[in-house]
Amino acid sequence: MEILGERYRLERTLGSGGAATVWLAHDVPGDRRVAIKLLDGADGNDEARRERLRREARLLTTLDHPHIVKIFDVGDHDGRPYLVMEHVPGGSLADELLRRGPMQPAEATTLVIDALAALEAAHQLGVVHRDVKPGNLLLREDRSVVLCDFGIARAGQEQTKTGVALGSIGYMSPEQRVDARSAGPTADVYGAACTLFNLVTADTPMDLFLASDSSPRWESIPAPLRPALRHATRPEPSARPASAAQFADELRTLLPALRGLSTVRPRTHERIGYVPTRAEPVTTEPSLRASDRDRFVSSTEWAERSKQRRVGSQAVWVAVVLVAGVTALALTAPRWMAPPEDEVPIAAPVPPDVAGTWVGAVDGWRSELVVTPAADGRLTGVMVVHLTAGEVHTTLSGAVSPTGLTLQEDRAPVTWRASFGANPEVLQGTVVRPTGTVPFAFVKVR
Repeated sequence: MEILGERYRLERTLGSGGAATVWLAHDVPGDRRVAIKLLDGADGNDEARRERLRREARLLTTLDHPHIVKIFDVGDHDGRPYLVMEHVPGGSLADELLRRGPMQPAEATTLVIDALAALEAAHQLGVVHRDVKPGNLLLREDRSVVLCDFGIARAGQEQTKTGVALGSIGYMSPEQRVDARSAGPTADVYGAACTLFNLVTADTPMDLFLASDSSPRWESIPAPLRPALRHATRPEPSARPASAAQFADELRTLLPALRGLSTVRPRTHERIGYVPTRAEPVTTEPSLRASDRDRFVSSTEWAERSKQRRVGSQAVWVAVVLVAGVTALALTAPRWMAPPEDEVPIAAPVPPDVAGTWVGAVDGWRSELVVTPAADGRLTGVMVVHLTAGEVHTTLSGAVSPTGLTLQEDRAPVTWRASFGANPEVLQGTVVRPTGTVPFAFVKVR
C-alpha cells in the first residue's frame, strides 16, 4: 500500500473526476479513516491545477460548518499536492440514487435543506460553490448531508476567465453556462433546486429553466413542491429566491404537506432516454408516472397491453368523432342565423414584453442582446457577439408581434427573425444575410 506524508496509507479509490482522485486512506498515527484528494500524476506539474487544489484547501479551512466537509491536512507527494478530509462513509447522494432509485419527496427535501444551510454559510463568507449536484453531497451515518468539492468555487472578487463555463451542465444556471463569472449565490440556489428535482424523479434536470409551468417535466414532482422548484429555476437570477436561506425556508414550510407522499417510480426497468427540454416539450409516449398500485412491468408486456388497448380505442374514437360532429352542428346553428352585428369580437393577442437583456448564442458564438422600447412604439436593440477575433457590436430596430420578433440591422441589409414558443422568455430564429442564414437562440435573464 502507498504511504503519503509518512502517515496516510491509501486503501482504495472512492471516486475520480477532473484532475484528481479521491482515496479512502488510514491515518496511521491518528488511527482513523480519512478521505484524500490527490492530484493525478499527469496533472501534477500543471501549476493551474495545483493552485486550484491549494485554493480549495484554503477555502475549506475557512468554511467551518456542520454541513461542509472538514479538512485535516494538506501535503505534497512526489510533486503532487493532496488534501486530507473527513471520510463520510455514506457516499454521495448520486450513489444513493443509484442504489435506491427516486427518494420520497420529504426525505429528499430534508437533505437539500441541509445543503442549503451549507451554501448559506459559504455565501455569507463570499464563496459561491458553482457545482451543486448530488455527486457533491455526501451522506453521513445520521442521514445528514455534507457539501464537498469546492474545486471550482469562487471566493470574494476572484475572477474566472471571460467566457468560461464551469460546472456540471445539467445543474448549471443559464447565466453560468454563458459566463461562470456571473454565477452568484442564486446560481447555487438553482443547482440545489435541480438536485432536489433529480432526487425526487431520478431524471436529469437539464434545461429546467426552459420548462414552462404547464410543461410535462413537472408531472413527476408532487404538486406542493412544484411552485418552489419553479421559483428556484427561473431563467432570471433576480426572479429566484434571493438567498439559499430563503429557499430553505420555502422548502421547510412544505415539509408537512410532503410527508407521507410516495416515491415516484418509472414504469419499466429499462433506462429512459431524455431529450433536452425546449420551451414546451411534446410527447406521444405513454406517461411515465406510476400510481401507488402500479407495479414494474417489462417493455414487452407494456407493448402487448398497448396493442390490446389500440383496437378498442379506435372504435371509441370513431364514436367520439361522430358525437362531436353532431354537437358542433347543433351549437353553431344559431350563429349561422344571427345577424353579423351579434358576433362577439375576439380580442387581439397581446405581444409579450421583450424589453430587457437576453443571453444566448448566434451560430454557436456567445452573444447578448439588449432590447429597449423606442418612443414611436418600435424597438431598438444592441447585439454583442463574442468572436475569437473580438466582440462585434450591432445596433438594430424593429417590432414585436404576438408570434415573434423582427429586427433589422441599421448599417446592413441583415434581418433577425425570431419566434416565441410556449415560453415567451425564449427566442429562437435565424439571421438572414446576403451570404446565407445562421441560427440563434436567446433566453431572457432580466
